[in-house]
Amino acid sequence: MAMLRTIFWVLVVAVLAAFTAANWQPVEVRIWDGLLLETRLPALVIAAFLLGLVPTWLLYRATRWRLQRRITTLETQLNVKAAPSLTSTSLDAASTENTRSYLALDLPRLDAALALAEKVKGHVGGLKLGLEFFCAHGHHGVHEVAKVGLPIFLDLKLHDIPNTVAGAMQSIHVLEPAIVTVHASGGRAMMEDAKAAAGEHCKVVAVTVLTSLDDADMPTIGVAGTAHDQALRLADLAQEAGLDGIVCSGHEVGEIHKRWKNGFFVVPGLRPADGKLGDQKRAVTPRAARDAGASVLVIGRPISRADDPVAAARAIEGTL
Repeated sequence: MAMLRTIFWVLVVAVLAAFTAANWQPVEVRIWDGLLLETRLPALVIAAFLLGLVPTWLLYRATRWRLQRRITTLETQLNVKAAPSLTSTSLDAASTENTRSYLALDLPRLDAALALAEKVKGHVGGLKLGLEFFCAHGHHGVHEVAKVGLPIFLDLKLHDIPNTVAGAMQSIHVLEPAIVTVHASGGRAMMEDAKAAAGEHCKVVAVTVLTSLDDADMPTIGVAGTAHDQALRLADLAQEAGLDGIVCSGHEVGEIHKRWKNGFFVVPGLRPADGKLGDQKRAVTPRAARDAGASVLVIGRPISRADDPVAAARAIEGTL
């Protein structure tokens, strides 16, 4: 709108200049020896003035626009830094049993996800945002959920060449997640680069075998042996790569904990004793996973799809 006003006033001045020049007698101006130019001197002066004014004014407006954009960007970054810290420091400092539970907040609507988080935040220790949530809501959605005040677990399951995964890890520094996942099957180099590129207080954990897979699925994806064996192999690889821990089912966490005493173990796919399995094939109860050595319990549908999410979260909290 400001640019349109500028153009309008420039045109007005140009018209006035032309009108004024039309009432002056022509004069001869010697440009070069022997070459005369008949022109209206006031019009020539005004035209030269306008030719200098227009680009100068446009440059001023463009510079001002760039500065405004830069200021807006800086303000956004300052607001992000002022948001509640979601680093693993707060995660490690918490000691009550309910802090082991992370609610899987994978809902398609951001307003519904925020409302659910606010309802149950007194009964869980963190919020897990998976690929579905991140693809739907991006960085903005994570910033909004961060305002709830709980640690954020970004379950992105990164799996690509080492350089690409490292770049992805760097791009989420501003979100300050407490935990981020990568796929252990991406290899040692990928995991090493992911950890090197992660934020200072971010725990990087490797997904071993998805809890939606069981022994019957192993040959179909080219894996020899059982799901249990594959989880142990990938856990060893993650430890060698220097990661903080792994993601595994409750069936393997006990044995892996014995082999990796100071590891950080995330167990998803948990179901209450009377809960429906759905697409989970290697599920255990939250209490069983905790007793086996789980550091974080990820619970989704038993709370998010319950008729009363608060009551469901409180009931699971009671079993711990």
